[in-house]
Amino acid sequence: MFLLLNTYIISPCFSQNETKIDSITINEYTNDSIEFNLFVSFLGQYNQDFIEYQETNDRIVATIYFNEFYLHADCYCQSQSTFKIKRDKYKQVHVVVKYRLCIGGDEQNPVYDDEYMTIDTIYSLSNSGIPTLIREPEKESNFIHSNFVSDKLVICVQEDTFVNIYSLSGNLLIQKKIGNNEIVDISQLSKGLYIVKIGSITNKIIKN
Repeated sequence: MFLLLNTYIISPCFSQNETKIDSITINEYTNDSIEFNLFVSFLGQYNQDFIEYQETNDRIVATIYFNEFYLHADCYCQSQSTFKIKRDKYKQVHVVVKYRLCIGGDEQNPVYDDEYMTIDTIYSLSNSGIPTLIREPEKESNFIHSNFVSDKLVICVQEDTFVNIYSLSGNLLIQKKIGNNEIVDISQLSKGLYIVKIGSITNKIIKN
């Protein structure tokens, strides 16, 4: 019913401040099917793992899973995923991107975080099959205002929770209970890449 074309492309790095779905375009369509290209920006390099499909009435939900490549990158890269659905069967395509960090191990045997972060968006399909964006991607309820920071880290949370900041080797460097839009002082940290856990959500920051 569905054909997954498992392609993955890393483009040159570019400056940004969040993981997001950039766009979805039609790569090819026939009388029977539509092939889409999905472009997603990540902080670091991510490999597509697999795709799940679910039908709900006149909507197809495509959930694409990504794992972070073991070598941590300190800039944003764009990845591409390609998938195909039947034409003239669905009015909407709900694209869900789930991604998780590599938190240890080595290149041959990476260890991934148990929790996935999620962004999603919905596209409507016209009679010609051309997708039109009808909803902007959603953020996690707990998120960091910017992944590029200097001495102050601003975090948005729905309720009081703990934030833990780790080195890439897994050493706990900072632990603090925070409220919404609270500022965490990280001036004592050296420049570099760090892992931040906010409740069950894991993210990365780059201290300039």
